[in-house]
Amino acid sequence: MSLQVRNLNVKYGAVSAVRGVSLKVPERKTVSILGANGAGKSGILRAIIGLTRSTGSVLFYGKEINGMSVHDRSLLGIQFVPEGRRVFAGLSVEANLLAGAYNYRSDKKGVALDVERMMAIFPALKDRLKQTGGTLSGG
Repeated sequence: MSLQVRNLNVKYGAVSAVRGVSLKVPERKTVSILGANGAGKSGILRAIIGLTRSTGSVLFYGKEINGMSVHDRSLLGIQFVPEGRRVFAGLSVEANLLAGAYNYRSDKKGVALDVERMMAIFPALKDRLKQTGGTLSGG
């Protein structure tokens, strides 16, 4: 199991936003968290990446990561990209993609492979690498 969350609880002051959530994300699988606005979806994700204080256990490949900083979790590959069209509008599409690889900039070959993979998933970006991010449509 690559990611496992056990009995996660998140409070904002006296308000209990998340109570007793457990989930497993097997390696190379995708798991969706669905719910109404205010149901605690973002709270769960923010707790997993370490932005929100929580109780319970978060394990990554069997290792407890609760005490780790957001930065250290990010280096493990645990990251959160919130919904929205928040790109760096003044930077090129290519620079936006490379900004996402900031923690891995010393692995130039790996970063190049990731950018190549993004081009395969989103072929329209290949022709727009020099275009500023702010000129992309949201669709």
